[in-house]
Amino acid sequence: MTEISRPPPRPAAPQTQTARAREKPRAEGARKGQGAKPADTASNRPNLAADSFDRAISGTTTVPTRLAVTAHASVRFGAEGGPVVDGELRQGGRLTVEYHPQRAPLRAAEGGLPVWGVTGHVRFLPQGEETRRPALEFETMRGRPTNQVRPAPFSVDIPLRATGVELWFINWTRATRSQEHHDDNHGERFRLAVKPAEKTAGP
Repeated sequence: MTEISRPPPRPAAPQTQTARAREKPRAEGARKGQGAKPADTASNRPNLAADSFDRAISGTTTVPTRLAVTAHASVRFGAEGGPVVDGELRQGGRLTVEYHPQRAPLRAAEGGLPVWGVTGHVRFLPQGEETRRPALEFETMRGRPTNQVRPAPFSVDIPLRATGVELWFINWTRATRSQEHHDDNHGERFRLAVKPAEKTAGP
């Protein structure tokens, strides 16, 4: 059997200078990548909102306080007697006034139309902020006011510096002879105290 001789393998070609130049930047890039910091992306940033929430619920943050402005009081003047207060009069709150028609003794009409009314006065102390509003409203028939009346409640804001409030009413007529009747607690006016605003926890 005859052996076939094969030529010896060729030695690897020496690396050229150009190839070595290409390999050097790759190696340097790999070494630099080992110590490189990750890119500043949204997924890598700390969640400050979540951290603040966690601190709040864990009791490590101080919750500020704010003034409560939802206090509301109603002052009703019935057919007789003094005012009846429902709720609390507080600085920064709301006051609603209601007046009963039977407290008004003066009434008059001309040409079938009423020429009288009741004006409610609210004055806060000590600054003297004053509001005037109609305390009664007339019922209508076919678009014309009649002499039948009903309460017309009105509301005012209580100033932040108020310490008290005065209320009084003037029943007036504008008929042939003008007249006035003052419903003002015999000249002393109806006076009520205003409490300081409440403080409540809030954002």
